[in-house]
Amino acid sequence: IAWVKQLETTPDTPLFLRVYPKCQIIPSQEPEIRFQVVAWGVENRWEEQSGEFLIKGVWQFVPQLRTPCISVYRNWDATDPTEKFKAAHLPVLMRRSDGVNPFRFNPKIPSEQLPKRYFVEGKFRLIPSKNCFGWVEDLSAPSSSLPRYKKPVKAMQKERSSPTNTPRRRQAQGTSLDISS
Repeated sequence: IAWVKQLETTPDTPLFLRVYPKCQIIPSQEPEIRFQVVAWGVENRWEEQSGEFLIKGVWQFVPQLRTPCISVYRNWDATDPTEKFKAAHLPVLMRRSDGVNPFRFNPKIPSEQLPKRYFVEGKFRLIPSKNCFGWVEDLSAPSSSLPRYKKPVKAMQKERSSPTNTPRRRQAQGTSLDISS
């Protein structure tokens, strides 16, 4: 929150923020794009222009969105004490003429016949009216060889209570205690 104090004390000085985009996806609702501030300064010391994002990841469809997205996974050598890595799925609009298409999983097709997954690296701009990012240019050609990444942790489902897990059942199945003294 130091950057907020900097902005309050010197409102006339421009402030450059380095942010990571995050997307909250709720089924049957529009995705909500948010940003996490990771660095700030009074000078733009980064290579990107204001409003540009360098996004690198797997271009694919996810079940919750109609728009293809770039799935950003954690690097293989990344460390996190909780080990709860989650992928960031960022919706992008990108038309390509080189035959590269977003991956779409179909469980009815054998795995050897599924289309290729492509790792893309590019510059993107936020399109607030469409709640997604728009492709500007490639940083490198799309590659069908994916870099190593950590698999995201899936959320644990709550255990359903069964009749044998209710307190009354456990009490009936437990050992009897003699409390008459």
